[in-house]
Amino acid sequence: MRDWEAIVRERLAGIELQPQACREVTEELAAHLRETFEHLLGEGLSEERAVEGALAEVEDWRALRRKIQNARNEEGPVTDRVKQLWLPGTVTFLLAEVLLAVFQRLGPEPLLFRWMGQPAVAMFYGPWLTTLPFVGALGAYLANRARASEHTMVIASVFPVLPMAVFFPAALLVSVATRGQAAHMITPAGALVVLVCWLLLPAVLLVAGGLLARLLPSLRMATRR
Repeated sequence: MRDWEAIVRERLAGIELQPQACREVTEELAAHLRETFEHLLGEGLSEERAVEGALAEVEDWRALRRKIQNARNEEGPVTDRVKQLWLPGTVTFLLAEVLLAVFQRLGPEPLLFRWMGQPAVAMFYGPWLTTLPFVGALGAYLANRARASEHTMVIASVFPVLPMAVFFPAALLVSVATRGQAAHMITPAGALVVLVCWLLLPAVLLVAGGLLARLLPSLRMATRR
């Protein structure tokens, strides 16, 4: 079995790219050569002739190396970060907020959590939560299309809850520190309910959708193989 990634790395040796970018280029080019090789085998060529035919797809490896370097340098790391994280993350955040606003306006009524006769400490929007796996999957899909790393794909999926992850501890600390009226109403159980309903559970659902979107292409590829 030919190691096409090793072949590509050998021919692109010396290319001046960041490790992540170099890995992405190597995987993409190796996949193209592998597909060409398998296609030629299917046409009846011997393995040796199929390898030669696949490698012939690149006429000048030095020219290709320069072309890849120039293209990556023109894009720059900032552009990559925008395409791989900020754009998918913004899309998932806005979509989650729009869906929440729709359910708040059109219903059904949320479930209210109370503790020891105190006013409601959290509102639980069940229908909205059921949409979050799809929102997370969309974020992961967009990040994957931009050749993002798996870590970046997870962040893009969970982006809608990141503001809450910052706001909730900050609001709790400010309320307690200033000894405001809200501080007397805060109980450990109430804080835990808010944390679960608005941070932990949405984060789990978003990540689950993102992981599913990441696994489906791998499953399809494994099925073909």
